[in-house]
Amino acid sequence: MAKFAASWFGEETLLGVTKKTFTIILRTSGCSWNRSGEGCNMCGYSAESNFSIPPDSVARQLEGLDIPSYDTVKIYTSGSFLDSEEISKSDQVDILDRFAASNLSLIHI
Repeated sequence: MAKFAASWFGEETLLGVTKKTFTIILRTSGCSWNRSGEGCNMCGYSAESNFSIPPDSVARQLEGLDIPSYDTVKIYTSGSFLDSEEISKSDQVDILDRFAASNLSLIHI
């Protein structure tokens, strides 16, 4: 099973208030443009894409991850978190539920 690509802790100021943040980049099959075979020059995220990662296995990347007590979590992929061909709807819900259970004030996707 693939492990998430990267994660880090930091601080971010939004509307004059500084909050502790946790950022995670999940490995996925990539954006629809990259998966189409047409290629894409918009970003370099395709370097972290892996076509063999099924959309219904992305949530497993969080197994064993201790969710830190932070104000904000930012969840990134090599495409779009809301693309059900990249991350299945059930995995989207599982991932959001897992982070929401840690009493975050904000989730960026």
